[in-house]
Amino acid sequence: MAKIAMLIGVSEYKSGLLPLPSAIRDIEAMKKVLSDPQIGEFKTVGVLSNPDPATIQIDLQAISSLTRDKNDLIFLFFSGYILQDERGKLYFATRSTGKPLSKERLQTSTVSFEFIKDLLDKCQSRRQIIVLDCCLSGAFTEDLQTDKRTINIRSQLGAEGRAILTADNSTDYSFVHKEDRLSVYTNYLVEGLETGMADRDQDAMVAVEEWHEYAQEKVLEIAPTVKPEIYAIKESYKILLAKVSPNNAKHQYYQEVKRLISNGNISSDNYLQLKQKQLLLNISPEDAQNIEVTTVKFYQNYQKKLARYEETLAQVIAEYGTLNDKIRLNLKQLQQVLGIKTKDIQAIEKRLTQIKSQLVVDTAPLPESLATPIPLNPDFVELCKQELASYVGPMANMMVKEALAGKSKSDISCQQLVEAIASKIRNLQQAETFKRKLLLSLCDQ
Repeated sequence: MAKIAMLIGVSEYKSGLLPLPSAIRDIEAMKKVLSDPQIGEFKTVGVLSNPDPATIQIDLQAISSLTRDKNDLIFLFFSGYILQDERGKLYFATRSTGKPLSKERLQTSTVSFEFIKDLLDKCQSRRQIIVLDCCLSGAFTEDLQTDKRTINIRSQLGAEGRAILTADNSTDYSFVHKEDRLSVYTNYLVEGLETGMADRDQDAMVAVEEWHEYAQEKVLEIAPTVKPEIYAIKESYKILLAKVSPNNAKHQYYQEVKRLISNGNISSDNYLQLKQKQLLLNISPEDAQNIEVTTVKFYQNYQKKLARYEETLAQVIAEYGTLNDKIRLNLKQLQQVLGIKTKDIQAIEKRLTQIKSQLVVDTAPLPESLATPIPLNPDFVELCKQELASYVGPMANMMVKEALAGKSKSDISCQQLVEAIASKIRNLQQAETFKRKLLLSLCDQ
């Protein structure tokens, strides 16, 4: 299986288009990670810096002709401007492109999406990835209608076996380029591969969908108005792009952070261990903090997804008792949407099945003494966490924390905490059992 890449960066243009200095740095960084034998394993990586239209066309034809098998992987990356004409047709701008443009000049100074699509449709490979880290501009005017419905990248480039990743479909994207850095989108695409943090399912491989999700989440954190997109058909989402390098220092630090996360956070003791690891691996403070924040956030988000699945499954079990084939199919689809590992699904099913077999709701009246508020104490908070964990697993700590948010111990009683936590348990039978058990435990204090 051959892996072939073509990276195109255009930073310089004729008058009317602002320069994009990050474009050349983008292709250099992408080349480094793709050609790394421990990560991308691309043997052929073509690089075009500020090319003219003829050079792009000739080199793309040469690259596409290297594919000999449907399982070959072809990767096309473009950093620069995309122009849109009055019919909605899209074009790559080149160093020969300026504004305003005549219709004739548009054809001679750009490379059309139509040319790209026709070329890729004819090549042998049926595993293709296109990454567009681009700013959009109108071809004939200074303004561009930025309604995303008018910018149909899928119809102009899409095909079965092809995944297309885009930084954004908006003219605003050009403003997030920095003078001395990569573009924000490429930066996180490279980071996801370099550190291995894009390997969401931890199978030591990075699929294109995982890669997109990692970069999208990171971009939205710093630029909420920019929304990276992915366009793919069927199995194209699962195209494997790269592997995770176990020897990479950033990846080793990432693995250490994952190992030391406890209950969604890094304890002070574990933090000291991480600082020692950081020094040992020669990781910069900025990179270390980025890996820590990203890993903790992913852990917390994953726990929320587990909780959502568990709540859904608990409701299904409570309502239907058993899981027939149709229910299991729906649950499988939910698992795929949420991106949850099968082993975690199995653990949830086992725990809920055990709870169901043991669960008997007591309807006897509660002691009158519980009407008197009992001051909250740390031991009772811990007891709540332990009991809640039997219903919602690792989400227990987070749910108790949310119940206590904005309140001091003097503001809330033991009874009020139990009620607040029980209100967050979606399965009513479990909520009532939890509440009664914790309230009755107060009678023994």
